Parts: sequence; C-alpha cells; structure tokens
Amino acid sequence: MRIYILLFCIFLIVIFSCNEKKENLNRNTIMSTSLNKFFEINDSLILEYPIDSSPSFIRDICFTGENYYVLGSNRKYPLVKFDKKGNFIKNIGKIGNGPGEFIFFIHKIAINKNKEIVAKTLSFNQLYLIKNDSIVLRKTLGEAAAISDIGWLSNDKILCTGYGRGKWHYLIFNKKLELTDTLVELKHNILPEGFIENFSLNIKENEIISHHLYPAKIYFYNFKNNHLIKKREIYFQNYLTDFKKVDLNKILENYHNGKISLIQMLYSFPKIMWLTRYNKLITGIYYAARTSRKISKRKEKKFYLFILNLENNKVKDFELEPGATKDLYCWENGFFISKSQKINEKIFYKLYFLNLRDNIDI
Repeated sequence: MRIYILLFCIFLIVIFSCNEKKENLNRNTIMSTSLNKFFEINDSLILEYPIDSSPSFIRDICFTGENYYVLGSNRKYPLVKFDKKGNFIKNIGKIGNGPGEFIFFIHKIAINKNKEIVAKTLSFNQLYLIKNDSIVLRKTLGEAAAISDIGWLSNDKILCTGYGRGKWHYLIFNKKLELTDTLVELKHNILPEGFIENFSLNIKENEIISHHLYPAKIYFYNFKNNHLIKKREIYFQNYLTDFKKVDLNKILENYHNGKISLIQMLYSFPKIMWLTRYNKLITGIYYAARTSRKISKRKEKKFYLFILNLENNKVKDFELEPGATKDLYCWENGFFISKSQKINEKIFYKLYFLNLRDNIDI
C-alpha cells in the first residue's frame, strides 16, 4: 500500500512540475526590441513537439481553422500537424528517397480551401502535393531552374515564381503538378528585369503583390483568365535607406562586363525577406547589401522594417536592432515570432502572432 501511495505522490509531483513549467512558458514574452514599436501580439500558441520532430527554428505555418501545419528545420520530419490548441497529431512525410518522402529540405508551404498543401524544396527544384496528410505527388521541374515562392490561386491552381528559359516567370501548375501556363511581365536581354523573389496573394481580390530584386520594385497585379494585369508599381530605390546607398545600374554593369559573378551581383543588392499585406499597408523585412564577398553572419547584417501606405503612396523604413529578426517569420496572416523551451525531453514552441500597431503614422 505504501508503494502505491509513494508512486501516486511522485505522479502528482511530476504533473505539478510539468504544469508549472508550462505555465512559465505561457508567461514568457518576446524580448524587448525595436519591433515592439511597430507590432503588437495578437495571439499566442504553444506547440508541443516530440523530441524526434523538434526543429531548431520554424520556417512557415498554415492554418485550416482546425489544424496547424508547421514547417520546421528538422532534418527528418520537417512538416508536423498540430490541433488548434497546439497538441501534436502526426508527422507529415519525412526526409528520404522512398515514395511518400521528401527528397530534400522543404522551404515553403501553402494550403488551399480543400486543405491540400503544396510544398517546395530549398534545392533540387521540386514541388510536392499533400492530400489527407500524405504526399501524393512529387515533381522535379524541368521548365524552371529554381522556384522562389509558391501559393494557391482562387481557381485551385498553383502559382510559382521561378527561373526558366533564360527569364524569370510566373509559373502556373494544376493539381497534377503539370505546368499549364507561363506568365512573363518584363524582359531584359541579359538579366531578366523582374527578378521575382517573393509575393503575396490576396485571394479574395485575385491580387498578386510581388517584389522584384532588379529593378527594386513592388508590382501589383490582378490575375484574371491566366493573365497578369498590372495595376501599379513602386520603385524602392527612391524611398528605402539601403537601396539609396546602392548603385543598381553600376552593379549590373559590372556583372555584364564580367567583373563580378551572378552570385556576387545578387548579394550586392539589398534583399527583401518577407512581404505581406495589412489592409491598406504593405509591410516586410529587408536586409542591407553585403559589402564584401565574405558571407556575413546574420547578426552582423542591418535589418529594416519597411511599410508602404497604399492610400498616399508613402514608404518608410526603420532600422531594427541587431537580432530583432532572429525568430521573426512571415506567414499567410502576417508575422509570427517563435521561442523554444525544452521540458522533460519535449520541445515546446511558443508562437506569437503579430499585428501592426494602429498608431503607426505613414
């Protein structure tokens, strides 16, 4: 009898300890940074990871209304399904060479109204279609040498930005991952004008907002009947701090004359990391151009938050403190910050979903 009482007491102690630690995790807040001037926490969620699925950081999130699909940096199980309370449900596929597996690391995911997920790899130029939590299609693309971003259009087709046949394109695939159309907006005889790195989709309005690395512009399109209709464009170099410091034409001239390689040229441009829309505002994060061939550490880069007001066409950027963007990522509903904590051989990730503050004057 004493043994049972002792075991029961130990059980209560363990449960109390776990609850206390989980409550402590709930009370954790993000570090005070310059981001606090612009963002406020709209909601938060604790994800409970099994030890073999835990990532070192979270890349992307999709939400169906019932479940979260979370893309992390785990080398075996990159995509994990949780319920809306953050409880682990299952791993979706794994890294491997067999059927129903990801051959390489997944870099981006997007989900449609039918809860079908399209995923793209960081390398090897592959797309995956996931239905009912299983990988049903995998395709290595021959028409594009690289895919930079993906998303679902309102007609259940997949929009990608990628490089193929010497130009950057908007590529459209059906749900069989067959290339059905290639959309080209701008051309250049050597380097394609319209070097598309990422975009934001407003499905309700059939709107595409894309960032072009060269020239440094944001383009606004309407998508209708497989055609892009350009509504407007905004030239970055006239507004943003680090873009003003860089002579884009000189960099391009050095590339054309063989003084720098394609990779060196791309690293010489300021780079936009994320782009998203908040009603009448476009916001994103970019970091400064590299000043040398040496790959700089992330903490040494200068990061900026930029905000564009669509009502008055004004654009401002704000330099962020070092490390402010370490755990900051963009998803379909804005931005989130993730913080991790290990408790009793389990990894808990606290996600903070962010909104722009109402008092920002642009």
